[in-house]
Amino acid sequence: MLGSVAFIAWGCAPAIAGNDSISLRRYLEYEQREPCQHYKRPPVGFVLKGCDLVRVSRQVQEEEKTIVETTKQETVTSLNEVLIAYQVNFALDSSRLEQAGLEVLNNVARDIKRYNPSEVLIAGHTDRSGSDDYNMALSRRRSEAVAAALNDRGITTRIFDERAYGESAPAIVTPDGVVQAENRRVVINFMK
Repeated sequence: MLGSVAFIAWGCAPAIAGNDSISLRRYLEYEQREPCQHYKRPPVGFVLKGCDLVRVSRQVQEEEKTIVETTKQETVTSLNEVLIAYQVNFALDSSRLEQAGLEVLNNVARDIKRYNPSEVLIAGHTDRSGSDDYNMALSRRRSEAVAAALNDRGITTRIFDERAYGESAPAIVTPDGVVQAENRRVVINFMK
């Protein structure tokens, strides 16, 4: 998968000028460390299609940016406000934390105590299988499960901002009804 990202991007590299070329190189270095995690925005002139980095014209990029800005239903936290981000994944149709998720939450609790963020955003998500209403409730249960587990680890809930997005903000865009493991998640952000 990473090979296809690098191939698509580096195939376009000769036509990329100065700072944009540096930005692309840094993104690809990040992608090697964190494949397909989408924590970092793609460089100017590129968009993510699943896990592939695809070059687009500036006109297409501006059109997509306008569409995204006009269809947002709520303000999404800008990346420069996020200090640290974590992700916990869930099984299909489940809000039960598995062992891998519990280990991530041990690290989250340790880092909350270390960095003392002013707020911790806990955002629950689902894939697109199931109805909108069901997925909204499931994403809420997932964010509540993460908050409760952090509370059990000595973190007070006063710093938590729990949100539920259902299927509205997928990590990987899919058609309705598609089961996608990467979308069944809770994202935990430490805020400034």
